[in-house]
Amino acid sequence: MTEKKTFVSLWESRCKPSGGVTIFVDFVKSPFRCGYIFSSLEDLSRYSGVGKGYCVWKMDPIGSDPMRILSDAWRTLRLSVHPCDRMRTWDAIVLTAASADQAKLYELQMERAKQNGVIAPETIIIAVPDPGGTRIGSGAATLNAIRTLSDHSGLRGGAGAEALLKLHVLLLHTGGDSKRVPWANCIGKAFLPLPFLADEDADSPVPTLFDHILAISAVSLQAFSGEGGLLIMTGDVLPCFDASEFAIPEDGVCVVSVPCSLDLASKHGVILSSFWNEGATPQLRSSFGRKRTLFSVEDLLQKPNAEEMFIRGAVNNAQKVLLDTGIFALQGRAWQNLIGLALMHPNPVGEVLSRRTEISLYEEVAGAWVPARHPWLKNRPLGSKLIDGLSAHKLQCYCSYDMKFLHFGTSGEVLDHLAVNYGGCVGKRHLSSLASASESEVASTAVVLACQVLAGVSIGDESLVFDCSLGKRVRIGARCIVMNIHTNSDEVSDSTLDVPDWHTLWEVPLKGKSKNRLILCCGIDDNPKALYEQGGTFCRTSWNKFMSDREILEEDLWPSSNKQKQDLWNARLFPVAKPGDGICFAKWLMGCVSHDKKQLLSSWRSSHRLSFADLHFEMDYELFHLEVSNHRAWLAAGFAKASVYTGSLERNLAKLLIGISTQGKAGLEVCKHLLAACNRLDQMVPASRVYQAQSDLYKLCGDESAADALEPFIWEAVALETERAVRTQQPGAYPQLWRQSNSVAVESGYVDICSRRHAKVELPVRIDFMGGWSDTPPWSLERIGRVLNMAVTLGGCDSVVGAEVVVKDSLGVSLSDDIGNQAVIEKLSTLSFPHSEDDPFRLIKAALIVLGISANECQKGLEIRTWANVPRGSGLGTSSILAVAVVKGLLTVMGGDLSDKNVANLVLLVEQRMGTGGGWQDQIGGLYPGIKCTTSYPGKPLTLKVEPVELNTDLALQLEQRMVLVFTGQIRLAHKVLEKVVRRYLQRDSRMVLTVKRLAELARIGQETLASGDLDSFGSLLCEAWKLSQELDPECSNASVDNLFRQVAHLSVGYKLVGAGGGGFAIILARSKQTADQIKGMMREVGPPVKVFEWKLYSLP
Repeated sequence: MTEKKTFVSLWESRCKPSGGVTIFVDFVKSPFRCGYIFSSLEDLSRYSGVGKGYCVWKMDPIGSDPMRILSDAWRTLRLSVHPCDRMRTWDAIVLTAASADQAKLYELQMERAKQNGVIAPETIIIAVPDPGGTRIGSGAATLNAIRTLSDHSGLRGGAGAEALLKLHVLLLHTGGDSKRVPWANCIGKAFLPLPFLADEDADSPVPTLFDHILAISAVSLQAFSGEGGLLIMTGDVLPCFDASEFAIPEDGVCVVSVPCSLDLASKHGVILSSFWNEGATPQLRSSFGRKRTLFSVEDLLQKPNAEEMFIRGAVNNAQKVLLDTGIFALQGRAWQNLIGLALMHPNPVGEVLSRRTEISLYEEVAGAWVPARHPWLKNRPLGSKLIDGLSAHKLQCYCSYDMKFLHFGTSGEVLDHLAVNYGGCVGKRHLSSLASASESEVASTAVVLACQVLAGVSIGDESLVFDCSLGKRVRIGARCIVMNIHTNSDEVSDSTLDVPDWHTLWEVPLKGKSKNRLILCCGIDDNPKALYEQGGTFCRTSWNKFMSDREILEEDLWPSSNKQKQDLWNARLFPVAKPGDGICFAKWLMGCVSHDKKQLLSSWRSSHRLSFADLHFEMDYELFHLEVSNHRAWLAAGFAKASVYTGSLERNLAKLLIGISTQGKAGLEVCKHLLAACNRLDQMVPASRVYQAQSDLYKLCGDESAADALEPFIWEAVALETERAVRTQQPGAYPQLWRQSNSVAVESGYVDICSRRHAKVELPVRIDFMGGWSDTPPWSLERIGRVLNMAVTLGGCDSVVGAEVVVKDSLGVSLSDDIGNQAVIEKLSTLSFPHSEDDPFRLIKAALIVLGISANECQKGLEIRTWANVPRGSGLGTSSILAVAVVKGLLTVMGGDLSDKNVANLVLLVEQRMGTGGGWQDQIGGLYPGIKCTTSYPGKPLTLKVEPVELNTDLALQLEQRMVLVFTGQIRLAHKVLEKVVRRYLQRDSRMVLTVKRLAELARIGQETLASGDLDSFGSLLCEAWKLSQELDPECSNASVDNLFRQVAHLSVGYKLVGAGGGGFAIILARSKQTADQIKGMMREVGPPVKVFEWKLYSLP
């Protein structure tokens, strides 16, 4: 018991767990020889079997939530394909294919992925078929793919091994027949629809399994330490794991594994290791930054039964084995050796072809890296060459304990994964138009993607329906899969369609068959590989019963001249027919026809029929891809029309209509009609959104000049809408009004420039924690905004930012600042917008216009001096707070309204009018002392509620001691970032809206967390806010900032850049005062321009 108390004390002192965190204990030297999971320290202390030598690790709670892992992976993917160059992107993505036709389809699918922004424009994409359509196995296909890539004209530095060695290559094994998922053959199993996280971007195309694999691979890519490398994955598995901790040997090869049950392992491969056999767990990366250990692979088992796993010692005392996930990573000389083997002469794949055999990546190729497999491998095709070429490196294993291994090997597995809602993260109606609930019945658990569903349709529980147009008299049962069926077309509009429970139905075009098509069906759990005489089924019925009920003969399905296996895969079941006839045949095959059976049998027998196996050669893949693209484009066009014609403009036209640009003249006409409709919207929606929609439509029409001409109108409209929200004047029509006037009719409280002859305003700066962007118009004009920030002084100086206004007897206005700039405005009436971005006094000039001073003939003059003791572009809200000082100083000498509310509103107008944008949080941060959570409520006028966050003396001291303020030495002006983010809001970018909503929510959570004194949890919120900021603008960070945060991660609980990011100041919340001192020391060692600033909470004198 003493040991347990010592352990608990050690744990609490070093890494006290927060809510939702689990603790993994590895009993290395205990008699139990295995690991256990405890949800709390209390549970651990009650456990009586703790022996000596245990290792303890805090497990991230995301390990139990694959959607959290996937969401983070998508953030990495979006950063990696962004041109900001902060993260590596794949130099080449290579897919293997079963045939040339399938390879062409895959390349079309990857081109679509490029268009959708999930593959970088510069990435080479190729699909490599097995030579001549002859199956050569995943191992030979790997060598064939590398050899084909080496000849690609797009390689940097020319073709060959040297150029290939420098590339980071993703190789995805996607060849094969997809026999257990036959409906996926026409799209490729890797490209089956998988709407995880789809609702985060409601107007983007339906995500595919391939897209999610790319996201996981993007994180894995960052783990490569050198130049060049290969990552191999499979196209029917989504391995949801935190790949940010992936350890790859610098000069070797490793395989990723995950502990799993014996039942799952029996369907895949198993890894043997004495380290695992002894019950010890490979070292995890802890919260202190130690890396997980790689360990040696001693042998490999392929689809072993339970007895074999026990005999070979693969099972540990927790009844778990190490699953081979099919993920291999190579870099350094191991990658070089594999390239050398693939490019050797004669071509090694030729030997495989000549011997009419296959070699597997998971057996033969992996076996070359495992000495125990060499005796077996020597007798295999290419065995000696594999050993000679690859055995210099031994296979190592990286174990991912938090992985969720989502396999899509059967139709049932696909439906099972979609049926798990994952906390609402499955987009079940993505890009679909459904009739009202009173006219159709669609089960809440059904997944309907890219479909038009009219009245009179019913869809049952847990069914998947995609790329369909369904009219009346359609019933789809439970757990069905229906794809590319269009019952509202002229050919089938008179047909009824009834798909029984647990069935699949889909339609494909055929080569050279004109209007004739193929409609296929089968049962969800039919196994196309099961033999007719060994329990095989079709449409969930035994072959004997199926044939007896329909009077079909064995010869009808498997002619004696055909020597292929008698199974579903080779059964000639599906007639080539027009769509209406094809549906009749499908209903008959599924047992849904009770009349005309004789006639249908006769027609069926006389028809040209195909089997699943024939599809690879008979299907027109390119036409199928084109038809699906057209269907989705016109469906999206319908959403865009509804958004414009109803006057809501709540859809992202730029994303919805991305496919319309490929529709030629017809697509151009759609955009022109929408443009005309936008002109008729008048004041139904804010003018800024109308102008943005018109700009996007002009770009889709190819008229870039017209789109550019609208740019100033967009931002002037935002400014005018802000004016209306903070003032009570009668609204004008469109911002052309501002182009005819130099001043705005505002009530500034103007009396005369002589109320006081002198005013000096000194203010702190602000540090924003979370909620930024929700304060920015037009968001804050339409939605609730909420920001948590604090006012601080720097370096012991209370006056960080300030302005001094002096009334003089001579006319004109003299301007000066603390860096030597000077100017004189002789006639105020000459002031007008816009001002040059290079004008150092444009802020003061804008304030003079907004306050109405420039529109009045004054009998006095002014001297205005400003200063700021922080670098420009610092992210501390300096420019806005400087505007506060100027406005407050001018109001003082004018005898105007000096209330914080009035000053904040006037500064908001100043920034909008001068074209820098910005919201209300900076001026609130400088006007109000201490830490405060401010909420804005849309309306006329805009309402602000400022709530102080009271900290006791000890907590305030802890915060000041633990929070390190560092100037990064880099400067970036916020208004360029503002334009990007505001444009996304005007476009109604779904992900942007969700991100800002979460930031505003974090402000509320942060307020409560700070008030409770939990600084560690507050640090986690800072990290989340920083991730979300990068979601809004990938350029808000850069390689230098990323590196800075990596260096201090083990010493801190949270960090972020303040303001809009891109440079300026960073805040780092250290684990303790001692680690804060360490961080400061590290930053001082870096030296200029990086600088540590001492800060204090600002309170009123």
